Amino acid sequence: MPRAFPTWKYFLTIAIVVIGFVFALPNWFGKSPAVQMQFESADAAQLAVSKITETLKENHIPYIKLDVDDKSLNVFFNKTDDQIQARDILAKDFPKSNAAVNLLSNTPQWMQAMGLSPMNLGLDLRGGVSFLLQVDSKELFERKSAELIDLSRNTLEKDSVSGLSRTEAIDNGGAILWFSDEQARSNAQNTLYSVLPLEVQRLDINDNGKYGMRLQYTEQGINALKRRAADQNRMRMAGRVNSLGVAEPSIQVVGDDRILVQLPGIQDVNKAKELLGSTATLEFYLVDETGNVAEAARLKRAPFGDKLAYFEDGTPILLKRRVIMSGEHIVDATAGFGQGQGSNGPQVDVVLDSAGGAQMAEITRENLHKAMATVYVEYTPVLKTDAAGNAVVEVEKHETVVNSAVIQGQFSSHFQITGVTPITRAQKLAATLRAGSLVAPVYIIEERTIGPSAGQKNIDQGINASLLGLALIALFMLIYYRKLGIIAVIVLSVNLVLLVALMSLLGATLTLPGIAGIVLTLGMAVDANVLIYERIREELDKGVLSAKDAARAGFDNALSTIVDANITTLIVAILLFSFGSGPIKGFAVTLSVGILTSMFSAIWLTRALVEFFMLRRAQPKISL
Repeated sequence: MPRAFPTWKYFLTIAIVVIGFVFALPNWFGKSPAVQMQFESADAAQLAVSKITETLKENHIPYIKLDVDDKSLNVFFNKTDDQIQARDILAKDFPKSNAAVNLLSNTPQWMQAMGLSPMNLGLDLRGGVSFLLQVDSKELFERKSAELIDLSRNTLEKDSVSGLSRTEAIDNGGAILWFSDEQARSNAQNTLYSVLPLEVQRLDINDNGKYGMRLQYTEQGINALKRRAADQNRMRMAGRVNSLGVAEPSIQVVGDDRILVQLPGIQDVNKAKELLGSTATLEFYLVDETGNVAEAARLKRAPFGDKLAYFEDGTPILLKRRVIMSGEHIVDATAGFGQGQGSNGPQVDVVLDSAGGAQMAEITRENLHKAMATVYVEYTPVLKTDAAGNAVVEVEKHETVVNSAVIQGQFSSHFQITGVTPITRAQKLAATLRAGSLVAPVYIIEERTIGPSAGQKNIDQGINASLLGLALIALFMLIYYRKLGIIAVIVLSVNLVLLVALMSLLGATLTLPGIAGIVLTLGMAVDANVLIYERIREELDKGVLSAKDAARAGFDNALSTIVDANITTLIVAILLFSFGSGPIKGFAVTLSVGILTSMFSAIWLTRALVEFFMLRRAQPKISL
């Protein structure tokens, strides 16, 4: 005989529902446009309150409230226009506060202290900007070719293997090493075997008495290089996005060599575009002081092992081809003006990480009284036309020698770079270096902006669709199942609250496809109730069991069908999340969470309500 619903399950059900309502409650308060500011200390933040209040009043900028939390200070506004205007003014008055625009929760402090927060909203609901960036594979492979050549040359020199006459960079990150004779090539083969990357193939070339060794990446190696560069750039992009003050950015690799950056709530699109697309960096070279600079400039060709570069005024200089230090080791950089005699122009103060500091110390120690040049490097996307007449984007590399100075003493993690003029250029370079140099240049191939009003429209339409779906389902259930229909409507409403609560607890991001997942969840949830009620109807029609036992048997008989149907759908949702991207992931997340809450609501909550309100009497009456 079917068992009754035990008392402890009632208490557990009540506890789950109450906790669900508490976690869902922050979504009622929503989010407001705000300006976030960071100060050096909590005292500095407190001292800034009166000045900020006075500044906003003087400029007639209305605000909702001003919150101080330790070193952080947040000013809330009703309109995004007021928010942006306030940010521009406060950034000038407090240049070191890193004033940034954002959308912050209006949740009361006591809820925030409990760790409660509303759901994150995706780009299509909150508004913001989306960039699709292309990693420049051509420049990446040119770097890899140079690395292979440097590695080969340095290894052969270190092991005293002679006979290398010249080197040649080829496509896809490869290189050709040319030797004076076959024995020299054979010796090089043995020496390079253990130092070359595993994905690099070595092929002999015999061309009219010329002996070459072709170093080329395998197809798998080429794809791995692209993916690795895109993934490393993605991590560097995260650092750049953090400086924009975006709370819930999405940065993901698409394919082998593209990066999708979504910045919900960002209003300063130009700043985001400039920061993400910026490719300025620094490279350090030793100067070839023995070469004939004038002859190289006349021929526009550098001697073997050198490269020809120019100062901004067009003065040529010969540099050793090998980069002795690049911007990837820079952890901090600030722009300012020199204080010493004869050095009061713009300069960039640079701080290196421990590895970079050790490398710079070794370089300066080994090259005392030799000249070292600092080269400003920037990559610019240029629209060109290929042979077929199609428009293509190519990235051009622009190099300018900032300065060249003799190494007078050993230095390591801290040093200054002078000659970066004007000051705006020094500031731009410092900002880019702080954000982190990219492994390979990128350029924006697609930009999509959704305004806050469009995002709010999507939210309103999504809410209306959910409410309309809930109302139509409720109407059908009330007409067709009467008292049991009332219970189904209550269960459906609680299911919606639990879904929102679980999404908030997990920190999931709600998107427009996610709202479609919510509407689908409501339909799936009521389907389980219909299945249970029809099983109860079947037991009553048999006339064998009492109304109480027939209802309990209906729940038991429907259990396996409900679980099987929901688990198969959950498997599909997991696959969608694993292999999908963007909107598909948003739909899959909401659907997965909705399946879990629907199973609890249909199997557990519905039975608890039916048992409590309809089956407690000795002779209950169930009409269907």
